[in-house]
Amino acid sequence: MDIKKIIGDRIKSSRENMSLSQEELGQLTGFSNSRISNWERGTRTPKFSYAEKLAKALEVNVGWLLCMESAITDESSTLNRHHFESIPVYSMKDKDPFESMKVVEYFPLSDSLKIKVSHKSFAVKLVDDSMSPKFNENDIIVFQSELDSQHDQIVLVQLKGSKELVLRKIRQNKGQILLTPINVQWPTINMNSKDQFTIVGTVNEAFKIVI
Repeated sequence: MDIKKIIGDRIKSSRENMSLSQEELGQLTGFSNSRISNWERGTRTPKFSYAEKLAKALEVNVGWLLCMESAITDESSTLNRHHFESIPVYSMKDKDPFESMKVVEYFPLSDSLKIKVSHKSFAVKLVDDSMSPKFNENDIIVFQSELDSQHDQIVLVQLKGSKELVLRKIRQNKGQILLTPINVQWPTINMNSKDQFTIVGTVNEAFKIVI
C-alpha cells in the first residue's frame, strides 16, 4: 500500500468534490500550486499542520485525509475519540524531518494503542542508544506533540541552529536547562535559555514503544 499515493488521491478527490482548482485551493490555504500538485501526485506528504489547513478548506476530517484512522462514522465525534489504525514514523537522521515531511513509514498500531493515540501523536525511529536501556537504537517511540513538559520528563527536542533532534530527560538546575541522557556515555546538553531549543514532543509512558 502506497500511503502517500492514497493521501494524494484523497486530497485531489476532495478538491474536485468542492469544484476547486489547485489554484483556488491554494488561495484558500496559502499553499502554492506546485506544493498542492506534489501532494496530490504522492511525491510529498503534507505535515500535520498543513493537512489541518487542507482539511478545513476541503471540509473533510484531517485524520481521514492522512489515512490515520479506519473510518469516520460519527461526524459529531472528536478526532481524539477515533481509533487510529496507523501512525506516521519520522527519522531522526534527517534535519528538520517534520518540515520536509520525510515519513519513514506508517506503523500499524496494536489494539491496545489504538484507543490511546490522538491527532497529536506521532512516532520517531531512534538512531542512537543515548537513552538506553529504556530506549534503544531503532526503537520506534510514540510522542504527543505537546510543547509543555514536566521536570525529568523524556522529551524530543530540536536544537536551534543545527536543527538536530535529540531525545533526553529535561531538568532544571540553578537557572540552567539540562537535557540529560540515561546512558552515561552520552553527554548532557546544557542550555541557558528555552530560546536555544524547541520541544517537539513528549513521551507518554502509557504507550511509549510501538514495536
